[in-house]
Amino acid sequence: MSQTLILYPLFAMVLFSCAVGIILLKLRVRAVANKELKVSYFELNRGGTAPDYLARATELYNNVYETPVLFYAAILLMFSLKQVDVIYIALAWAYIVSRLVHACILLGYNNVLHRRNAFLVSFLVLVIIWIRLFIHVIAL
Repeated sequence: MSQTLILYPLFAMVLFSCAVGIILLKLRVRAVANKELKVSYFELNRGGTAPDYLARATELYNNVYETPVLFYAAILLMFSLKQVDVIYIALAWAYIVSRLVHACILLGYNNVLHRRNAFLVSFLVLVIIWIRLFIHVIAL
C-alpha cells in the first residue's frame, strides 16, 4: 500500500481549515457591512456583541485549530514510521467526515446534542488512531 494515501485526508483537513477561515472573513465583512459590528470590534473582539452567525463561525474557526493538531501529528507520525494501512486511512477519512458534519451542524441548525455527537465521533476516532499508533510504536 502506498504510504502517500494517508496524506490526502491531511490535505483535506488543511483545505477545510482554509475554507473555514475564508467563511469567517466573509461573515466578519458582512457583520461590518450590515452595521452589526464596528471594525474596531475586531481589534480585541470587544466593544459589541457579535451576531450569532459570526459567533458560531468564530467558534468553528477556533475548533479547527484545537484537536485537529493531534490529527496532523498522527498522520505525520504514521507516515514517517511507514505504518499506513487501510484501517488508518479509513479512520483518517472518518475523522474528516465527522469534522465536516460537526461544522455543518454548527453553522447550520446548531443543535447542541447533534453537534456534541459529531464532535465525540471525531474525538473517538482520534483516540483510536493514537492508541493504534502507540501500539505500533512499542512493537517496533
